[in-house]
Amino acid sequence: QAAWDIYQRTVRRELHAEPKHDLAQRFEHARPAGRPLPEEDLVPLRDAPLHVVEWSGEDPPVLGIHGSAGSAYSLTGLGERLAPRHRFVAVDLRGHGFSDKPPSGYDLATHVEDMSQLIDVLALDAVVLLGFSLGGPVAAAVAARRDVAGLVLLDAAIGDRAFLRRREAESVVPTEETLELRFHDVDEYLAQWRA
Repeated sequence: QAAWDIYQRTVRRELHAEPKHDLAQRFEHARPAGRPLPEEDLVPLRDAPLHVVEWSGEDPPVLGIHGSAGSAYSLTGLGERLAPRHRFVAVDLRGHGFSDKPPSGYDLATHVEDMSQLIDVLALDAVVLLGFSLGGPVAAAVAARRDVAGLVLLDAAIGDRAFLRRREAESVVPTEETLELRFHDVDEYLAQWRA
């Protein structure tokens, strides 16, 4: 019981989610009062388990795909806004958040395959795909591959390679230069980006 208390407190207070329903039933006699929190789970796929956060609601379900360096929890505002009118499932792409971090498989085709498997495993019939930033190309590629009810792109990085390279060249600091930067602390990091 002590381990359950620590786990449920961490999930509810730190992650603002609900433990998996069957675990809660096993260790709790009554559900907590108040607004229901989303449930989180690890969904086993062929290559890598993916972490999802789900707000229950009505169909059609919405699958939210975060951007680079994001996580399912970065879509919390949308989940809270859409539920309970719509079932909202936010996913941590492989290598992000609580999802598995295998040594390879971070290309677009693999992310698309992961999302396609996730749709099937969670039985997200007539799903609406929502892609934010670099989650946009993943959502668009999944929508091109299978029958979906809709596609929503929020500030998505969509375009052919020439377009994206031109936009990258216009960046204040080219991405490849920033990947090698190291900072002593958060203050040094913030000072660099403010400059």
